[in-house]
Amino acid sequence: MVKAAGLSCDIFPGANEPILKAPIVADDIHGATGLDGTDLLPDLDPNYLDTCGVGTCRGVSQMAATISKHWETRKEMVTLVATGPLTNVALLLKTYPTCVHAIKEIVFMGGALASGNHTPVAEFNIFVDPEAAQICMQSGVPLVMVPLDVTHKAIVTVDIILSIRHQLTPCSRFAQLLVDLLLFFEHTYRDVFGFLQGPPLHDPCTLAYIIRPELFKGRFMRVDVVTGDGPASGQTICDIYGRSPLPPNCFVTTDIDAEGFFEIMLDAWKRADEASILNVRK
Repeated sequence: MVKAAGLSCDIFPGANEPILKAPIVADDIHGATGLDGTDLLPDLDPNYLDTCGVGTCRGVSQMAATISKHWETRKEMVTLVATGPLTNVALLLKTYPTCVHAIKEIVFMGGALASGNHTPVAEFNIFVDPEAAQICMQSGVPLVMVPLDVTHKAIVTVDIILSIRHQLTPCSRFAQLLVDLLLFFEHTYRDVFGFLQGPPLHDPCTLAYIIRPELFKGRFMRVDVVTGDGPASGQTICDIYGRSPLPPNCFVTTDIDAEGFFEIMLDAWKRADEASILNVRK
């Protein structure tokens, strides 16, 4: 997708597996490749991977180096965004504790105030590596949680699909790629979870929070994660009523202005469409 969108950025491989558990994937939702549903994704050649930095440095050490350099040269704190399991973030906090003072906050998509989507009580990202999530909860670094309760309000409706088709370049292959992926996600979310209006757009909600935090409502509360095995593994225990003796450690978002969110998304999709290599005629 990075190549398809015409972006230029460094990509580094993260941890191969969770801290304690065996790795799992969500192929029932995203397909075997993680991006099923389209044949428009560009092929990746070794030269492109080399320019992205894949394989030349591990992600955790690169995060530490980037955070340290940013602090030393600019004296500015950084915000970490996690849209998957928190394994790499937890390893960063434990392996490079000298970086902690330079982290402004960690914004992550994961957890749930109510029901989970992988087990009755656990959201997928947290379930995959609950130990990593709990390390983050206990780190003392400011946290912002964007849970299922919020992302399930960012629904890609038929109107959003029509907006993609109408507002992006006519006959755009990139627009068709987007629609293909979103419709595949719509089908799996309808089949697995019974969503009828469309699929939720989970991960971009974290970046939307950074760009326009006023689109979100929420409040500080204590959040801890159930670790180990058992039916509650991966559950985010959110102290909604302030009953925990422990202090609040996380700003939990509880609502989103979906209209404002999709304004951001449509603008981003338009920019990516203009830069996409898929639309370059050979």
